[in-house]
Amino acid sequence: MMVFHRFLPAVVIVGTAGILILATTADALGNPQLAFGMIAGLLVLLIVLSAAGLVFRFKIRQAARQYHQAASQGLSAPGRTLRAEESESYPCDAETVWSLIRAAESAVLLENAARAYTEPGTPTGVGEQQTFIRADGSASTIEVVEEEAPYWAKTVIVAPSNADMVQTYRIEPSESGCTLRMC
Repeated sequence: MMVFHRFLPAVVIVGTAGILILATTADALGNPQLAFGMIAGLLVLLIVLSAAGLVFRFKIRQAARQYHQAASQGLSAPGRTLRAEESESYPCDAETVWSLIRAAESAVLLENAARAYTEPGTPTGVGEQQTFIRADGSASTIEVVEEEAPYWAKTVIVAPSNADMVQTYRIEPSESGCTLRMC
């Protein structure tokens, strides 16, 4: 695409000169209607190419402007969205499952965290931040942004700041106990 955009002016100039030479030749051979048709077609083609070029340049500048605005606000460029869902049924009530998954410290048992804790000074529930440190020393912090205990919670990763991820936990009663859905 970049090569085409770079050589477009040369193609237009050579093409215009070629059509004008053909129109002059047609006129010299006694066919002025063909020459007029060629020149009229050339003008229409130049107008269409000019309009398309203006629209193309406008779209590129608009996309670049939006990217730079997002980057200046610390947002990442639009990427791919991946949605995954996992569920598991348990033979106990929702409150029991909730008390296990809700505590940050349970991540040591349930996930690959070597250490996990609730950030001091954050409220319990919405606004609570939990930090998880893995065996390799890497860490991440999530924040609870919505919650209705003991049935659902939504969390977002706040650190590292370049990780855009939202996770929702839902506990639904079932005949044999409850089902935990994570997506």
